[in-house]
Amino acid sequence: MATLRARKEAAFWPDYARVYWDDFDYSLFKHIIIKNRSNKSKTTYNNVIIMLDTETSKKPEMGERKDNHIVAWSCAFRAFGRNLVTLWGQDPFDCVQMLQRVRDNLEGELIYIFVHNLGYDWVFLRKFLFKQFGFPKDQLNTKPLNPLTISFENGMIFKDSLALAQRKLEKWAKDLQIDTKKAVGFWDYDKLRNQNDTLSEKELIYIEHDVLAGVECIDVTMAQLKKTLSSLPLTATGIVRGEARNEGRKHKAHDKFFAAIQPRELYIYKMLELCFHGGYTHANRYAVDFVFPGAICYDFSSSYPFVLLTEKYPAEQFFKYDKPVTPRFILKNADNYAFIFRVTIKDIKLRDWHHPMPTLAVAKCTSSLNVINDNGRIIKADYIETYMNEIDFKLLVRYYDFKPEDIEITDVHCALKDYLPKWFCDYVWERYRLKTCLKGVDAVLYAIEKAKLNSCFGMAAQKSLKIMIDELYEDTEIDGEMHKSGEYIPQQDYDEQKEYDKFLNNHNSFLPYTIGVWCTSTAQYNLFELGKCVPNDHKATWLYSDTDSVYATNFDEDMINAYNEKCIEKLKARGYEGVLYKDKLYFPGVAEFDGRFTQFKTLHSKCYCKRPFVAEGEGFTMADELLITVAGVPKKGKKSLHNNIDNFVVGCMFPGTESGKLQHAHCYVDDIYIDENGNVTGDSIDLSPCDYIIKDSHIPDLDDLMYEDVEVITYDEE
Repeated sequence: MATLRARKEAAFWPDYARVYWDDFDYSLFKHIIIKNRSNKSKTTYNNVIIMLDTETSKKPEMGERKDNHIVAWSCAFRAFGRNLVTLWGQDPFDCVQMLQRVRDNLEGELIYIFVHNLGYDWVFLRKFLFKQFGFPKDQLNTKPLNPLTISFENGMIFKDSLALAQRKLEKWAKDLQIDTKKAVGFWDYDKLRNQNDTLSEKELIYIEHDVLAGVECIDVTMAQLKKTLSSLPLTATGIVRGEARNEGRKHKAHDKFFAAIQPRELYIYKMLELCFHGGYTHANRYAVDFVFPGAICYDFSSSYPFVLLTEKYPAEQFFKYDKPVTPRFILKNADNYAFIFRVTIKDIKLRDWHHPMPTLAVAKCTSSLNVINDNGRIIKADYIETYMNEIDFKLLVRYYDFKPEDIEITDVHCALKDYLPKWFCDYVWERYRLKTCLKGVDAVLYAIEKAKLNSCFGMAAQKSLKIMIDELYEDTEIDGEMHKSGEYIPQQDYDEQKEYDKFLNNHNSFLPYTIGVWCTSTAQYNLFELGKCVPNDHKATWLYSDTDSVYATNFDEDMINAYNEKCIEKLKARGYEGVLYKDKLYFPGVAEFDGRFTQFKTLHSKCYCKRPFVAEGEGFTMADELLITVAGVPKKGKKSLHNNIDNFVVGCMFPGTESGKLQHAHCYVDDIYIDENGNVTGDSIDLSPCDYIIKDSHIPDLDDLMYEDVEVITYDEE
């Protein structure tokens, strides 16, 4: 019946066209089908996919001011399985008038409008929207300058499709193999434009394809996820969270899993937050600034999913352990009990000064004294205080020395450990299986399943407490201090205890935060197990680590194979026999060869350069162009090196004009104004090329450290 009705309503629509906004018959929108948000909800929404986009321009030289303005906008509409129309204009007031006419003719209560990178377009449109529709009634911001949704009283809800796609529109369209692709190269971003300019056909095609690609991507995503406009998640993690939550409901996950494990006491949850850390990224301080003529990389296949499938996690409420605790006690019970505790150590040093990868992070210390650090990792300190769990403690005693009387373990809480519930592990495994089997078969489903698999960890590592952030719509005085319109400030009446209690009692809460804490700790431990496969005989060097990969001059293949066999045994013990695809068995967690390089050079964490090996023959070696990984510099910044790795040094500059790196400057005005060229101008963002210079990594004085007398009693992890 619904399909028949859709065909009937679609028959009233003319063929698709791109139409100037004021020339369109908006009464056609009355044929859009109206749906209820859910079976129980009386709130209705208009079943039409809408994507809005703006194009902007700088102004001529304005001195210190950097105001920009909108020069074109486009809005595509898709329903009944086909594109209906793309409306366009150039004046931002016209954009708002277009939205008003759409609102007047769409009869459902809610209108969903997607914007790819809402945080950018919102700044340009906000003052114009305020004048027409008033201030938003609701806005969800995950962090400053990054709204996820913005809702107005008239039922218009703006949503950020970038948060859902987690990739640029061009790549999203390519991954989902939609009909309309971005018209790359049809728009000159450096050209100064005015709102009264005549747009060329190529420019019109560009703004048209941007929004058409957007609505088609949304439509494909909805179909694959079996979601509606009303139920479509806000983020990529939300996709997998919704599916896993539904699976969890079948097994009463909130009561039997979440409530049984998630700490009821806020202070214990706070301890967990202090224990949590991200991936381990570090450069060998002895290898810094050297060009190595050969390097090999191994990385883990689906590192975090493997840890979710095979390792034990806290399986009950943490309880306070009041008896004195020694390091041996923690290590002895680490297989069966999870521990969180505060540890203070005096006179702590690396056990082996030559060890390239210190594990303790300065940033994770709640207190420290006289720290000698290697790019943020502790080599030596007179005193440290930090919180950790038993997994991280294993690495501490493996790589650091301290006297027994100089360590104190206090505020100890522990819980029995067990594997994660079978229903959750099966869900993770199914994502891995589908991703593996869909590669090269169905690009659309592969892209979606890959995103789901990557999100399995993300949804388990979500903080239980998230301080809400408010955007100011007008100048506001807070606690005697004036704040400007456009600022983002923490919510003033945020009550941590109240919010935490609300989280505990929310039946949608189904995964305890402990999963994320132990997953990252165990994945880091595995990384150091992979690092042990680099021969320690002065014939190989562990060069660099990046969360789930190790670069070295050589590896012991027998040790790699033994490590992988151990991983496979763990999986099989949990009932996961591998994924057979094209006559090959695939397993998550195993270390896989990820490339050979004829040159490798690192300067510090998140800063390295490599030249991939291609082939070799009698008397020759063929290599590819240099690749760079430099935090803050786009990959194409490599052109600044002129394909010469010797140019990759501290002080090397990557010009923004070559790399494409842009600096964002938010420009807020008191009120909308018209400039000398007739451009109606509100708030804006100025994007200017931004140069990046590689800075020193603060390498410590190694000579003083290596020959210092050390007299300690050590704890052995075994």
